[in-house]
Amino acid sequence: MHFDHSHYVPCLRWKQGEYQALLLLKNASKKTLTPLIEVSEIGWDFETETFNKTLDEHIAPIAKRIKEKWGRRCFVDLNILNPHDRLSNGQHPVEFVFNDLRIKKCNAIPVIGMDRDVNYRVAVSQVCSKDNNGICLRLSLNKQQKPKSKT
Repeated sequence: MHFDHSHYVPCLRWKQGEYQALLLLKNASKKTLTPLIEVSEIGWDFETETFNKTLDEHIAPIAKRIKEKWGRRCFVDLNILNPHDRLSNGQHPVEFVFNDLRIKKCNAIPVIGMDRDVNYRVAVSQVCSKDNNGICLRLSLNKQQKPKSKT
């Protein structure tokens, strides 16, 4: 995959307004971008002080929506989810989402960052071994370690 200065990579939380906007783009515009899709956090109900959905319910429709609303190469990042959460069967969310994307024949590339825990990195490594699509390395300036002082 080759990008030049004119290729756009929008970071999207994959909420309704964003995926509907991608769906409505003309094909010529779609060719000039590759979205970085951030799976959003699970909603919180402040009245009941509980989550609106289980993790299983929250991530179940992701691959279907990516296929229907975009259907092209994209980057998928699950970093916003709680790193300790697992599906009810114990499966890591990265593994589940990318298995589902693979079944739906979506050309999705996992996103990894320096701040991801070991379980996330292992899950991405397994995805890469199966899909052979590479990774998207996401760096953040505000999360870098500060240089040690010389005192």
